Amino acid sequence: MTIKECYEKMGADYANIYGRLGDADMIEYLALKFTKDTNMQKLVDALARQNYEEAFMAIHTLKGVVLNLGLSQLEPAVVALTEEMRGGKAPKSLELLESMKDIYARTMLILEEQKAQK
Repeated sequence: MTIKECYEKMGADYANIYGRLGDADMIEYLALKFTKDTNMQKLVDALARQNYEEAFMAIHTLKGVVLNLGLSQLEPAVVALTEEMRGGKAPKSLELLESMKDIYARTMLILEEQKAQK
């Protein structure tokens, strides 16, 4: 599958990132590099320890990566959670967090599938 097809399968905004980068190979390189990003695990771990300041840093960083990569399927939840947690606050919506984790897991599965083709 092409990286454009991968983005479509994820429900992500390929046109957005292609418009900014204009290079499918670079987009694929960056998207596959996202599979090594540790911010979701940092978020989960920090929330388990009730370290909301650290959790905020992880979700804020994840938001930046998601927006830069055009992973629009994750954008609404990541942006909402970032705002809920701003200032080191606990997330208000555990449903939103669980939904984001599900979308993230599906995204990672599709990216790993793309990676395996290389």
